[in-house]
Amino acid sequence: MIIRAYRLEDEPKIKAIRDRHHKDLALPPRDNRIIEGVVTDERGIAAYGVVATFAEAILVMDLDRSLREKHWIVHNLMDGAIMGTRVRDVGELHVTTTELKWAKVLERQYGFKPVDGQALVREA
Repeated sequence: MIIRAYRLEDEPKIKAIRDRHHKDLALPPRDNRIIEGVVTDERGIAAYGVVATFAEAILVMDLDRSLREKHWIVHNLMDGAIMGTRVRDVGELHVTTTELKWAKVLERQYGFKPVDGQALVREA
């Protein structure tokens, strides 16, 4: 097996692998890809790897504010975050929260969904 640079003609084969084994996984738009490559052998493409940029909404809020103020803050900042990702043509907006009640608000009011699997992070 070898690792080589991604080529545009690889896309149909990568999508076929994705459709067969990872139906819920969306490939990032071309302009959001930082680096990408494929693993190949005599049987063809075995894997595709990509590092993509993505939008993450981050909120640092004074938790001593009233519930009404916090709702106003979240509502207005989320509207801005959603608009900003649409303007930049970013396909997804990510949010991480440790507060279950805010996760429910984001799901109910903004259409966020829990991710499958375990979210992990690594410092570059």
